[in-house]
Amino acid sequence: MAEDNKEEVAQEEVKETSKEEITTEGDGEQKPLLDKNGKLISGLIIAILVCYLGWFGYTKFVSEPAELAAQDEIWWAENAMHFKEDYNAAILGDSAEIFNGLERALEDISGTQAGLIAQFDLGIAYLNKGEYEQARAVLVDVDFGDQMVTTVAKGAIGDSYMQEGDAENAIKYYDIAISNSSNSFTCPLYLKKCAFAHESIQQWNNAITCYERIKNEFPESDEAKSAEKYLVKAQANSTAK
Repeated sequence: MAEDNKEEVAQEEVKETSKEEITTEGDGEQKPLLDKNGKLISGLIIAILVCYLGWFGYTKFVSEPAELAAQDEIWWAENAMHFKEDYNAAILGDSAEIFNGLERALEDISGTQAGLIAQFDLGIAYLNKGEYEQARAVLVDVDFGDQMVTTVAKGAIGDSYMQEGDAENAIKYYDIAISNSSNSFTCPLYLKKCAFAHESIQQWNNAITCYERIKNEFPESDEAKSAEKYLVKAQANSTAK
């Protein structure tokens, strides 16, 4: 039942991740923003963890009692993060001390698969709180050996740099995420983020390459629906140089 609820929330939250324009801030400076950063990352976490727990975690949790205990350790913190968006409680635990936060839980369940999931969640919680350096410190070691969770972890490091205005390092991690992923969900997502980062430092030809990859390699993706207009803009700016 809990997994069914996760799937429903994932579908609703992913639908809400539509903000993708380069927006103008109050000081007039244009800065590429994340696609509704908190909502997008939260929705991705839920969707990906449902998949991950479905085709890998289930076997581990059923066959290894230590994994079941570790999963129980982080359940409340995950609930606070995914369904209440209470990132502070997810990190530190609730004020009533009913459950431990992910920081404390990691001390007890390190070395388990649930511990790796908790590490991923903790990094994303830091990201959504705007604690970018802490997010990077946690996420840099997250590696599930897969094309989904690991990709989002690397892409989230890119997001943290982008939020700090460091497009060059953001591009570095977006490229890692792209290289780690060939699927039609995460690869076009990070191609688009990478293109926005290139645009922010006027690397128009690199942005064009990203948009063309989205159009040609992932024509059925959500990102392909808007890739053409961004491609035209990038081409116009490239010609005008």
